[in-house]
Amino acid sequence: MLANSFENAVEGCLRCPDAAAKFINVKIAYSVYNGAGKLHIVIENSCEDNITFESGFPKSQKPGGGTGTRSIQYTAERYNGMAEFSAENGVFRTRVLFHLPSLPR
Repeated sequence: MLANSFENAVEGCLRCPDAAAKFINVKIAYSVYNGAGKLHIVIENSCEDNITFESGFPKSQKPGGGTGTRSIQYTAERYNGMAEFSAENGVFRTRVLFHLPSLPR
């Protein structure tokens, strides 16, 4: 999941105009509430302003389409989590949240 997210972020940066500032920011945080853990992953990267979405997923610019974001969503759901994707003002954001089981005391 992280590898797909990084690959998508690098590809997004490479599609930006040459003069544009390119960046990838990663934030991973773990928290516990009422004994249950949450792992929150946010990856932001520079992107073109013309990204279109279909059913909550960015439309791939690769010939034949891509599977990266759908794979991220599948993995998140498989491990009791969720993923969402957005693009605004030249910033693409991938957010993944995993709900982790309660820890024994």
